[in-house]
Amino acid sequence: MLAVLALLLTPAHAAASSAAHPSNTPTSPWTNAAYTPRPGDWQPYVLAPSSHTVRPVSVLSADARGGSIQGTVDAALGGPGSVTLTSSGARTASPLLTLDFGKEVGGEIAVHLLAASSPAPELHACFSESKAQMALTATQNDGEAAYAPGCDTANIWNGYPGSPYTWDSDSHTLPLSGATLPATVTDTQPRGGFRYLTLFLDGAGSVTLNDVALDFQAAPLQADPAAYNGWFLSSSNALNKLWYAGAYTVQMDTWMSNTAKSWPYSTGEADHADAQIPGADPKQEVILDGAKRDRVVWQGDLSVEAPVTYLSTDDVAAVDNSLSSLAAQQLPDGFVPAESLVGPHNLGEETTYGEYVTWFVDNAYQHWLYTGDENYLAAGWDGLRKAVAWLESVRAQDPQGLIAFGAANACGHYGYSDCGHETYINALYTRNLQEMARLESALGRVPWIM
Repeated sequence: MLAVLALLLTPAHAAASSAAHPSNTPTSPWTNAAYTPRPGDWQPYVLAPSSHTVRPVSVLSADARGGSIQGTVDAALGGPGSVTLTSSGARTASPLLTLDFGKEVGGEIAVHLLAASSPAPELHACFSESKAQMALTATQNDGEAAYAPGCDTANIWNGYPGSPYTWDSDSHTLPLSGATLPATVTDTQPRGGFRYLTLFLDGAGSVTLNDVALDFQAAPLQADPAAYNGWFLSSSNALNKLWYAGAYTVQMDTWMSNTAKSWPYSTGEADHADAQIPGADPKQEVILDGAKRDRVVWQGDLSVEAPVTYLSTDDVAAVDNSLSSLAAQQLPDGFVPAESLVGPHNLGEETTYGEYVTWFVDNAYQHWLYTGDENYLAAGWDGLRKAVAWLESVRAQDPQGLIAFGAANACGHYGYSDCGHETYINALYTRNLQEMARLESALGRVPWIM
């Protein structure tokens, strides 16, 4: 919803400059309810970091539970001193040190360790987007606290509402074994979206640390994620925050194309995001549907995310790669699957969502409208013609001459199964016809309608 708002606004363009952490300054519109926007001063609203190295801003809590926490907990923020976590053995009794990054972030955690006992316990990192979903009690997330204390769930087959949490599919084990200390141990998998990081131990022993940092891997090819090419500013503090929250949401959804999730996880499988988006350039970014999950490209999500990208970071290459990956999945009859078909992800849903074929056409039109790239349009023109021909075949076979996806076994839109004559779908198709006429004119092509 935040990103949708950005579509309705036309930002002015100016030379972008790096923005400091707005959430850490007393004059920030994000922390000062009385903040008054000043003409031209849009940078304080930017939530994106100006560097890909990010540190937590505070210690949320330090709970010894059945073990102990000694030293200076602020050392985890890069401050002076050190902090030692000691556990008697079981992770259910491990001390918990929870750090707050102040906002949604994503990437790979790095912890600088000074020392560890011999034998050393396993050092785990847990992630959560909110305090409410941070599993700390026996009933939260259907029993997650017994396996991954401090985590929320990123796996919809384990611990999601109504599904018991039966194995640790969310915490990441930092590779401490074999490390010569002092040393920095780094996570081997990214976590796409979180605000709170909880460190806990599995096994008896202790670790001593004095710094925690994050390799911020969202918007990876944007050297300075805070340096926007387009910006918006109004006299309304609330409206400004809505626009920039939407822009940052899309940046948080922008990742390298080899960091998708291949679902479903099998029982006992740990969290990972290392699958390649089919049809995408592996050296280029894509815009996923969400930072935490599903972590694949969806046609409908792109219809919002792409225009936001054009208006803020102008990361057109990420849009190109996303659209091209979906176009590469087009079926022989012209149908275009709604989402990235990563491994078994969405297996059997290839032709489920007829609505998303209309968004495929709309995304191509919006790309041309914002970029004027006729070469990209021409390269995909045959696929667009085939997609609209499929939609027209659905309409032509209907007794009322309207679109209804029942006969094509592609009913409605995601989460619904309405096979009737939805005004929404038919309005989208009408818009597609208008868009195709404009695109045909731009290319100087023969009319596509038979």
